[in-house]
Amino acid sequence: ALVIVIGVVGVIVAELRLMQFRSQLRRKTMGVARNNRLPDRVSRNHSSHISGNSSDGVGWLLPGVSRKFYLGTGFGESFGPPLALPTPILVVGMPKSGTTSIRDFFRCNGHNASHWKCAATEDNTDTSAAPSSGRRGGRTIRIEKPRSKFCAHVIKDNIDNGRPPLLHTGNYEVYAQMDLELPDIAVKHGKPFACYMPQVNDLQALSDAYPHATFILNTRNASHWVHSLRTFMDFDEKLKTCDMTGFPAGYGDTDEEFETFFHQHSQHIRQFVKDHPTHTLVEINIEDPNAGSQLANAFGLYE
Repeated sequence: ALVIVIGVVGVIVAELRLMQFRSQLRRKTMGVARNNRLPDRVSRNHSSHISGNSSDGVGWLLPGVSRKFYLGTGFGESFGPPLALPTPILVVGMPKSGTTSIRDFFRCNGHNASHWKCAATEDNTDTSAAPSSGRRGGRTIRIEKPRSKFCAHVIKDNIDNGRPPLLHTGNYEVYAQMDLELPDIAVKHGKPFACYMPQVNDLQALSDAYPHATFILNTRNASHWVHSLRTFMDFDEKLKTCDMTGFPAGYGDTDEEFETFFHQHSQHIRQFVKDHPTHTLVEINIEDPNAGSQLANAFGLYE
């Protein structure tokens, strides 16, 4: 009984410390911490590219922001400083490339960000269908009766039925992971597909609906990426169930095939933005020790 009591007390103390940290972080992001200042804003040149440098070591993903400190669910009121680049902000790199850290970066700065699950809605207050015109953060979002759904399911259903891709996804400012690779979940719940990457198969549809969206291309050492796939819950086997452009079903038996797909996708994103200059591309190497500061400078936020 004594052990149980001690354990419960320990959990309560940990929760209180986390609540205190969240309160301190909220005050910081709202500008109460006077010793901190926002970084200089980058020029809003829609053809600009902000990329990190290569790193020989794996290191921490997005150093300085990779730990999971949450400010609520990321859904609801945005209280962070204004964003320097247009929304929606879409992460268009591969999974297992710092997407969780990118989500945490924006949430810790007081902005709404989703990560593979979205607060799907059915009401008329969702305005994410409107093409972005460079609207800034700091606005209040009011959407009724949200329920958690896989972002990929909603996005694909919208595109298949001729609706704007992000309709009823929760009107987030940042979509840190739009793809889904869960064949076991798909079979269990009778979903029509096991794998879907809108940044691969439906990038044009996203661009058509949101011509001023900001793209984040999250890159890393390709061999490190493959190692991460093979050591995280058989993620490489899940990707092999996909049937995507450049990655047909059954592809990926060798590291070289995965690496080739990774590089080809990154190059496709770069070329796409060159061909569609209304977009802004922020390219970040998540293994770069300066990745956090590069994101902060790009979006006018705290590191």
